[in-house]
Amino acid sequence: MKRLKELVEQRGTLNTELKTLQDTLEKESRAMTEGEKTRFNEITADLDKVNDEIKTLEDLDKRNKEAAKPVVHSNGNSETREIQKNFSFLRAINGAKSGKLEGFEKEMQEQKNRSRAATTLDTEDWIEIATEKGQGFVGYNELSTTSKITRYRKISAKGKTQFQLVLNTTPFYAESGGQVGDTGKLIFSNDTIAVTNTKKENDLIVHFVDQLPSNPSAEFTAEVDAEKRLFTCYNHTATHLLHAALRQVLGTHVAQKGSLVNQDNLRFDFSHFARLTEEEILTVENIVNAKIRENILS
Repeated sequence: MKRLKELVEQRGTLNTELKTLQDTLEKESRAMTEGEKTRFNEITADLDKVNDEIKTLEDLDKRNKEAAKPVVHSNGNSETREIQKNFSFLRAINGAKSGKLEGFEKEMQEQKNRSRAATTLDTEDWIEIATEKGQGFVGYNELSTTSKITRYRKISAKGKTQFQLVLNTTPFYAESGGQVGDTGKLIFSNDTIAVTNTKKENDLIVHFVDQLPSNPSAEFTAEVDAEKRLFTCYNHTATHLLHAALRQVLGTHVAQKGSLVNQDNLRFDFSHFARLTEEEILTVENIVNAKIRENILS
């Protein structure tokens, strides 16, 4: 920090970015110091309470052993009995840990194996049924289009069987950048297949369905759930507004670290050196809401 300050002074106004960086780092250092001091005090206070409780429990346990009967205050204090009961429970756990640790670890490993097996995806080979080239992804401009299945495969996970389809032309947006994939339907002449999710695998847009159409080679209409896409787009736009507002209020050092965007809500992860105050949160909310009310057209 000292070296940075000297460098700024030497270079003068030619390095305004260095000065901004210096100010940001100094703020971060102060905030971290204050936050760490507060947290340290909280932890210390909690440890003192724990130590007091342990001492009380040890004293009660010692007296209990000496008297060979439950120790209860003369006034029949129920809190004392509860403390004794809890400490006896802790002692029992401690004994179990030493006496049955191997059995516990074995059961835990078996549970991990069951969990791993439940999440394992069993994927069969692709079955090619058409080579006709389509337009690929058209979902930025269209939510419904004529299409054909070029390949499909069967997958199984958690005891459930599904099918993955690749289309030569698709309006379905694949899950990407924190935004969930589109859902919708494939409308054939004699049946309709629900698309439950859309993901990307390498360069392929993969559509998830619970059943195959009676004639996989037939032409059909691929139709996105327009309402879900619209509300998901609203929340996607909101993440950009939120990011801009955070940088305006907290500083340009704020960077996006992740997000989740669907039709119901959004989650935005970002980097900052301190917890936001209530005032900062309110300011950010007001900036975002003001921009939404402007109803700016792209």
